Amino acid sequence: MHFISGEALGAIASPDVKEILEEYAEDPVIEVAETCQLALGRLKWLAESVELEKVSENPYACVDPAPPSQENDVTVLKQMLQNESLNLFDRYRAMFSLRNLNTPESILALCEGT
Repeated sequence: MHFISGEALGAIASPDVKEILEEYAEDPVIEVAETCQLALGRLKWLAESVELEKVSENPYACVDPAPPSQENDVTVLKQMLQNESLNLFDRYRAMFSLRNLNTPESILALCEGT
């Protein structure tokens, strides 16, 4: 399984792929494991989310591996992005929120991300 495939399966958002994503979420190749973990996070969020209508519209017309966070404070989002103890899905949510804000402050926060 190529590491791009995990994100692609997450973008398709079919619960039918959950089993294969779980199998590769602990792959020794970190890129494979992390993309599968992201996809699993997206599937879980889609299945449980009542936020779907509240998610800001993606100005880039693409399917991101994680929805933007509901947080809009750049300082908080930057801290989330840089917090390596958070799971990758939540860090990606912060990253996409910063991208979508598209302000000089949010862009600088993205540049300072780890």
